Amino acid sequence: MLSYDMAARREDPLYIHLSKCIKRDIESGAIEPHEKLPSKRSLARNLAVGVVTVEAAYAQLIAEGYLYAENRRGYFACDIEASPDASTCDSQTTRETPDIRPRAGRPAARGAYAASPRRENESYRAGAGRGRPDGATDRRPVRFDLSFEASAARSFPLSSWSKAARDALSSASELSRLHDPLGFERLRRAIAAYLRRSRGLHADPDAIAAMERA
Repeated sequence: MLSYDMAARREDPLYIHLSKCIKRDIESGAIEPHEKLPSKRSLARNLAVGVVTVEAAYAQLIAEGYLYAENRRGYFACDIEASPDASTCDSQTTRETPDIRPRAGRPAARGAYAASPRRENESYRAGAGRGRPDGATDRRPVRFDLSFEASAARSFPLSSWSKAARDALSSASELSRLHDPLGFERLRRAIAAYLRRSRGLHADPDAIAAMERA
């Protein structure tokens, strides 16, 4: 079971401190690649913290590429390159699960976050910023392409947008004069009408303030 000094977190939130401790154990090898971590409830009970704290720490480590999750099995450590500056965390790690390091024919890591974040960044840069690793240029056929370069510019109502912008800018007197400190009167009247219709409140528009950070 993993045990850490949660009082040594300084100014870090509990989940950040816990994620740092687990990360250092993974980088130093105290937690071996593909080793199963304790369940959220058992670790929370052992550390005397909330389950939500452990859940947030595990989610942070998954996002950083240090853990991966398997459905109905739990959380496992990724196979990453140990960081040379990994410091030790006040921890005492005892293993309660068998050795599940990869054997012949078993992939080095599994899950969407199995790869080292450092290797993923290098692979992304090698793809010339196109989001394809190792400079790959082929694309699988997709049903919906939501990338920026595939946006349907012709479908944008540019003429209507331009007309609305010209109409707004043509009211020079409206733009230059000082506005009501309570906010636009038409907006305040609309809010009052909504309150009267939905809540049965008879609110005076002059008693409503509609402004930034109000």
